[in-house]
Amino acid sequence: MDIQSVSIRTITTSPTTLVNLNSISILNGNATNSLTIAVTGSADLITLTTGQSVTLTASTGFVLPSLTITGTGLSANVVTT
Repeated sequence: MDIQSVSIRTITTSPTTLVNLNSISILNGNATNSLTIAVTGSADLITLTTGQSVTLTASTGFVLPSLTITGTGLSANVVTT
């Protein structure tokens, strides 16, 4: 059986664009500022306040659209597959 590749990292560069992901979990690690996750080239976005998290998962056979993370003093704790 194949093993799924997993990446765990903290993103501090704003903006950062993530592509070709099956799933992503993001925790806003900044103590005071929000971060925004946007579908690249779209008006669709999610804002996470301090300590909030979100998980997005593509359907089987698909990948998520490109996502751009932005924020002042960005500290996004990210797990991706």
